[in-house]
Amino acid sequence: MLNKILNSKYLPYLGELILPTILSSLFAFFVYSVEIDSYDYYGDEIIFAFSSLLFFIVLVEWFRRRKYKNESPYLIRYLYVPILVIAFLLGIWYVNMLAQ
Repeated sequence: MLNKILNSKYLPYLGELILPTILSSLFAFFVYSVEIDSYDYYGDEIIFAFSSLLFFIVLVEWFRRRKYKNESPYLIRYLYVPILVIAFLLGIWYVNMLAQ
């Protein structure tokens, strides 16, 4: 049973969901720790929009891979990881700008 799960073709896709989940959680902790004026209005919307953006980036990468299967070079296959990190840093910057 465990061997069947480990050899599943969907296991890498589930593994790729770990990074945006971790980044979304870290972002939520950061937003909750920063005091934003009118937090009740902005906090949850910012977290939802940011988390949706991260998962949208992963979803677009999956569609791109499906379309181009083996044609894309190795470096382009994992280009979404730096894009996720840049989006995370921009989100942190945006929350800091709201807090000022």
